[in-house]
Amino acid sequence: MFYEAVALMIGADPDPARRGAYLDRLMAPPNATWAGFLSGAAADPASLTATTATARSVTNILATNLAVVSALGAPYAPQMARIFPDLLSVYGAYSGAVAAAVSSGNPHAGRTAAVKAARGVQRAALKLVEAFIEGAADPADLVARYLPAMAGPVLGGYAAAPPDAREAGVLGLYAAAITRLGAPDAAAGAGGAPSSPAADLVPSVFAAVFGPTLSMLTANFEDFPEHRLQFFGLLRAVAAAATPALFALSSDQLRLLVDAVCWAVRTPERTVADTGLHLLLDLLSAFEASPYAAPFYQAYHLRLVTEVLAVLTDTFHKPGFKLHARLLHHLIGVADPAGGLQAPLWGGPADLAAARLPADPPPASNAAFLSAALTTLLAASFPNLSPAQAEAAVGGMFAARADFGAFKEHLRDVLVLTKVVAPADAADLGGDAAAAAAAAAAAAMAAIPGMVHDGAGRPAAAAAAVTGEGGGMAG
Repeated sequence: MFYEAVALMIGADPDPARRGAYLDRLMAPPNATWAGFLSGAAADPASLTATTATARSVTNILATNLAVVSALGAPYAPQMARIFPDLLSVYGAYSGAVAAAVSSGNPHAGRTAAVKAARGVQRAALKLVEAFIEGAADPADLVARYLPAMAGPVLGGYAAAPPDAREAGVLGLYAAAITRLGAPDAAAGAGGAPSSPAADLVPSVFAAVFGPTLSMLTANFEDFPEHRLQFFGLLRAVAAAATPALFALSSDQLRLLVDAVCWAVRTPERTVADTGLHLLLDLLSAFEASPYAAPFYQAYHLRLVTEVLAVLTDTFHKPGFKLHARLLHHLIGVADPAGGLQAPLWGGPADLAAARLPADPPPASNAAFLSAALTTLLAASFPNLSPAQAEAAVGGMFAARADFGAFKEHLRDVLVLTKVVAPADAADLGGDAAAAAAAAAAAAMAAIPGMVHDGAGRPAAAAAAVTGEGGGMAG
């Protein structure tokens, strides 16, 4: 608290020279302790990672720096420049210690006090660099000085480490870096180049973390929960801030990405599933506005429709109803003759066979193809539906595509028809009923004088009188 409070006061000084002098004085004690650990490590490299007490002390120093950078922001840069080379060395030493312990063959090595303390240093270092990147004033400095130096110890260390020794914070750190480099000021600094600093960073990040992380996550739905969340957060950052990097992916990489998104959408863990759904929306928006829309949709449209319909009509993913509806609405809109994709949505005979359509003659339109495919999917998934009911359900989706509210209501009716939800529960899908009830309750409270308070605990009417807003007693 002390360091954070003083950093806030330093940040309030408008003079950069005085801020720098104050920062030097503030950080002198932790820097002296830091230098002591480094000098000991120079004489005996093993001493740095030898005891849990040393690891905890190093973690405390990094936590102090984190408090200062979080409060100070960009003016922290001189302190980061001072400690950064040694910070990477310390991170590498503790990463190596964790990897060696996990690889020793002892199944309980990861739960020992020594490994936990070493991982504490890793996490504190990653959080410190992430906070610095988020507040950095000069993205060009990140590209020139910091990110290249991190490639070996951070990215390379992550890729080379055993799965149980990989830190999820690496994924969060690079999500923050891509987001920062994709900001408008960073893009402007690129001078209107066809690429961007964020997009330039993505290939090296993907090369180091994409395959290794996917291999950790696809074995089951339970292991590595933090890696799951951070990984899909990284993919969202790429989709939002480094869209050109998506278009530069090879066909195999793009297939792996779509596989990962579909896996996230299907997972029963709600936070990861919601992140996957948002990521899928980001991907669809990015590709729809690009010259690559036709090959992307020809390769993946039918599969994505199938995946979304699967989670929409099961009983484990009801909280995601709004996002399911939004995605299905988007995917049906792609087949809209008025403003959708003009190239054929089917990628080949396999897609036509899945929709139970002949290859010759081909479907008259994308709408005809998708309508047949959806009808086939519904009929196959719900034997209680007659062919006429399945056709009517799909026809209603296409009829309501111009109005998302009506589309969502129709989907509720379809879920009741398929007996996925009971009629009494349909109105609460997606939390609409709860939100409406809360809004009604708030409106009822606001109608009673004195019942609604401002932030200071005063009735709203009294607050308005004191501040002179509204009519009445404010003379």
